Amino acid sequence: MNVAGPAVLLGAGIAAATGVAVWAGPNAAVAVPAAGLAVAGVALLAALSFVGRLRPSRTLFRPPERATLVLLREGFRSGPLGRQSIITALGGLDASIRGPRRAPVSMDEESRIREMPSADFRRWVETRLAELERES
Repeated sequence: MNVAGPAVLLGAGIAAATGVAVWAGPNAAVAVPAAGLAVAGVALLAALSFVGRLRPSRTLFRPPERATLVLLREGFRSGPLGRQSIITALGGLDASIRGPRRAPVSMDEESRIREMPSADFRRWVETRLAELERES
């Protein structure tokens, strides 16, 4: 929620109410309600500043398993160029099963995996899938 516009208007209202309260001076009939409005405005402004913090900035999306299987199939059909999508899809499965318990594949390890011969790469994928299946 974008609160910049309302916050500016609210700030102007607070300044105006404070000005009226100061200008009214000892005239309590005018100064007290104006000061009350200024205080209420400050409270509302503080509440608006926390609105963005109460809601997550992005929604976590867990793709369904079917989508992951489609990514894997398309990655294998793409040959060596699709290996990155396969590694990413397996990492996503790993994160959805284990959560943050396992560190992601390092850049060096990822590069080594992409450069594997096809048979070794398929064995690596089968091993990873078997590990994930055991843990799920």
